[in-house]
Amino acid sequence: MPNYLKLTLNYLHVLIEYNPYLHTTLYFKTIYCFRFCSHQAWITKTNFNHFLLQEFIA
Repeated sequence: MPNYLKLTLNYLHVLIEYNPYLHTTLYFKTIYCFRFCSHQAWITKTNFNHFLLQEFIA
């Protein structure tokens, strides 16, 4: 995974932790943008579901 994606995910994680109300809108919009705008399709549906599950469990 490229560094800028790691940084973006870390930044998102901090935002989500401190403001849960942004979780659904910001999180899903960003994932959507990554999946459809990124040249590297590193987020597959399976990985996305697994990541989402981990977020809700943690």
